[in-house]
Amino acid sequence: MKIQVLNRAAEQVQTTWEGVTRERSKQWCLLEIDGLPTSFQITVDPGKEYAPGEYTLAPESFAVSNGRLTMSRAVLVPVIAQVKQQPKPAAA
Repeated sequence: MKIQVLNRAAEQVQTTWEGVTRERSKQWCLLEIDGLPTSFQITVDPGKEYAPGEYTLAPESFAVSNGRLTMSRAVLVPVIAQVKQQPKPAAA
């Protein structure tokens, strides 16, 4: 699975949830699973927009409820941050 945050300007929107209106930012992303792409929008707080690039889903995005895997809110993590540094071989 690959998630690509697209290099497009974030759209400023107002959302209302349970009577509370908030300023939010929407960004377009591309999700690819087994080579099949689909686009979606992710909504974040203003100033917390994601930089364009490749991401994966953070573990806190998922939960198990009544034995079923659910995803209540997508949290993205840059792919680069997940690559661990390999120790350099000692010079002989």
